[in-house]
Amino acid sequence: MELPAVTNELLIVLGVAVVVIVALVVFAVVNATRRRKQREQLKERFGPEYDHTVEAHGTRKGVSDLQGRVEQRESFAPVDPGEDTRQRLRQRMAALQFRFADEPADVLLETQRVLLDGLRACGYPVAEDRERALKLLSVDHPEITPQIRGLLDGAYGGDVSHMQALFVAAKRALRDILQLTYGPDDLDGSSARAAAAGHTADGGATPAGRSADRSTDAGPLQDQPHQTERQPDQPRQ
Repeated sequence: MELPAVTNELLIVLGVAVVVIVALVVFAVVNATRRRKQREQLKERFGPEYDHTVEAHGTRKGVSDLQGRVEQRESFAPVDPGEDTRQRLRQRMAALQFRFADEPADVLLETQRVLLDGLRACGYPVAEDRERALKLLSVDHPEITPQIRGLLDGAYGGDVSHMQALFVAAKRALRDILQLTYGPDDLDGSSARAAAAGHTADGGATPAGRSADRSTDAGPLQDQPHQTERQPDQPRQ
């Protein structure tokens, strides 16, 4: 049986098909490489926040979410809250640290309010859309965002060591976002008098064996030796 002759038209069709197949393979390889590189860059940039987002939404949606945060952050400009606001927040945090040993759960509840007030003062939309505010925050401060989310969600139960870690995370957030640090001199009058008299802020006796001024304890509430006390010759940030 005689086979049909291979025509020029057939060769052209076969050639085009081969080119299309090769192009599709190259495109798939390039696209997969690009997506892998994007995932690696986002993972390096967001750290634990990357893991949290991918676990919550899946890899594809999680990566898209994180990339969207980066794009939204480009159009968001945090504002300077001003020194008056910083001073009010300093006093509140100094008083809260003083009370922490006796009232950890109540202190964390008030710490939530301090942190939200601080974020609001910087322009983060915590009142309108708290999750969006946290997403914007995560672009610049991914290392503390999971703990801040846990603090604001109240996800600490009765675990005092976890509460201590969350309080330290709040201190770090205020330091990194608002350049806010505080020390014993930031206690208001009533708290300072209670500390000097060896009593808690609500009038109870200081537990035995514990320093009356808890804001300078060298315990777990200290977030490494960075700025719980300011040097006299350095102005506040």
